[in-house]
Amino acid sequence: MRKLITSLFPRKKLTPTSLLTRARQHELRIRLILRTGSAITITICLAWLILFLVIVNWLGITFVSLTIAALFYSLRLEQRNLLRAASWIWLTCLYLAVFLSAALTDIPTLTTPRTIHLCFLPLAAAGCLLLREENAFIRNTSTVVCLLAYGYFAVVNPIWITPYLLDESIRVPGTALNVLFGLVALFFTLHAFQADVRDKDSLDGEIADGLIRGEMELYYQPQLNEKGEVVGAESLLRWRHPARGFISPAEFIPVAEAAGLMPQLGDWVLKTACEQLASWSNHPSMKHLWLAVNVSASQFVDQRFAENVLIQIADAGAPARLLKIELTESTLAQDVNDVVSIMSMLGRHGIQFALDDFGTGFSALSYLRQLPLTQLKIDKSFVGQMTVSEKDLAIVRTIITLATELNLQILAEGVETEEQRSLLFEMGCMHFQGFLFGRAIPSKDFLQFVERREKTSNINL
Repeated sequence: MRKLITSLFPRKKLTPTSLLTRARQHELRIRLILRTGSAITITICLAWLILFLVIVNWLGITFVSLTIAALFYSLRLEQRNLLRAASWIWLTCLYLAVFLSAALTDIPTLTTPRTIHLCFLPLAAAGCLLLREENAFIRNTSTVVCLLAYGYFAVVNPIWITPYLLDESIRVPGTALNVLFGLVALFFTLHAFQADVRDKDSLDGEIADGLIRGEMELYYQPQLNEKGEVVGAESLLRWRHPARGFISPAEFIPVAEAAGLMPQLGDWVLKTACEQLASWSNHPSMKHLWLAVNVSASQFVDQRFAENVLIQIADAGAPARLLKIELTESTLAQDVNDVVSIMSMLGRHGIQFALDDFGTGFSALSYLRQLPLTQLKIDKSFVGQMTVSEKDLAIVRTIITLATELNLQILAEGVETEEQRSLLFEMGCMHFQGFLFGRAIPSKDFLQFVERREKTSNINL
């Protein structure tokens, strides 16, 4: 039992190598609830199956057999990583099993109360956890249906005799088992749900505290031209937690977005990037480099964004012409006139704009004619597959052709092999970013990287 509790509610191990992301922890809890709940229910069902075989109750045999089959099928889906389908089948199967048992076999009598309906409570809690990624209406409806069923069978207690009513000698010990099973199941599901909420709330608070304590850092991934010269860098946010070590942006950025912390994070990134540009402007090997900063859609359309950018540039003394703001296609979902207005205002001060992850969204191509862009970035998902997929190759070729026709600079991100670089170069792409050239590194290491590349700038990639 102790091992089971430990596995279902693992304590946070505050080491960089053992820390699981919040998403991974959530997935682990789903898998353990599906497996543990199925294992316990199947064991109980097998005991009832043996009993029904002994008393030759064909309805009970059929009902229990179908329940076992459905639970095994949900486990099979879970093993194939189809967690959404497994969760729905698991919840539906157990709901029907408890509902039919309460309605047909667990009828309250003068000596034995109904107890199977207690299982609706852990099912309601499990539904909140298993269906967390569903929209709020579906998730809440699942919970309400379970609670209504519990309330109905708790209040409506007619005393009637059905042909499926079990003998009192069987129901009396069954009542105690139902209560025990329902309470234990409720304990596990509530604590699993609490652990999920605690992870999120804890991370929300720690992000804000980490920003105040100076735990955030900017790393820089080099961007090179066709001659192998470093022409710029993309600034990437990293969080060096004092106890957990580095926490992936894939874990804390979505939490920051949901918690409304992106304005604070975005302002810090912009301020730090401008200070870095100002520092580079005093170094002979760095003064020509541009610096790209990722800006979220919510941050970009803030009415103070343009003013804030200009203030940060002025305060740091950074060259505005070397600041490149990277937008995603989700930004274009906003009012395009407002987007163009902000870009034009900043563009008049020399600030450049790049459209990041181009091709992964659903924005109209007509927007490209309206937006004062200087660069298109080919998403790494296309670059990574173009040497093995004709479709991805065709997409990359089309993006390069489109950028050329619109007189836009094109940069391919996620370049990891020489074959990819050569193919991109042959198609007309002149700027590259990816592990083939270097990973994101701290500022002092980036300076050394640029100086090393400068010594070999005459050697073609």
